[in-house]
Amino acid sequence: MAKYIATCFFIGHARYMPGTLGTLFGAIFAYIFTHIFPPIALVPASAVIFLAGWWATSVYQKNTSTMDPPEIIIDEVCGILLTLSIVPVNIAWYSIAIVIFRVFDIAKPYPISKIDKGKTAFHVMFDDVIAGAFSALTLWILAWINVTILSSW
Repeated sequence: MAKYIATCFFIGHARYMPGTLGTLFGAIFAYIFTHIFPPIALVPASAVIFLAGWWATSVYQKNTSTMDPPEIIIDEVCGILLTLSIVPVNIAWYSIAIVIFRVFDIAKPYPISKIDKGKTAFHVMFDDVIAGAFSALTLWILAWINVTILSSW
């Protein structure tokens, strides 16, 4: 079960861009989820996925003797859900959110880079939570600029 969760049903084993595919998988999940629940419900969903991913990643690391293999993508799912929790449910906002999240996830500015240096299952999961939080904050600032500043021009 741990390998299914950690790799999102083997999507993480894709030859190219497994992290981006994990992000897209999470965005599709979020899109469906937010047609049942309000977008803010993605926050507790992200927490549940964090806990499940932490467990699954820990088991996967032990079973494969690896520290942070690229096939583990549940962390991207967790991070993008957190990011999408504050945006309207539409393709434009989701597309912007995905790009911003991937930038933070790949560039790893401080403190994401510091967290990423740890190789425990917690670190694997938590660096994407922080990337998701930074992405959500960036999106909130963009929305504020759009509504407050640009609308007054």
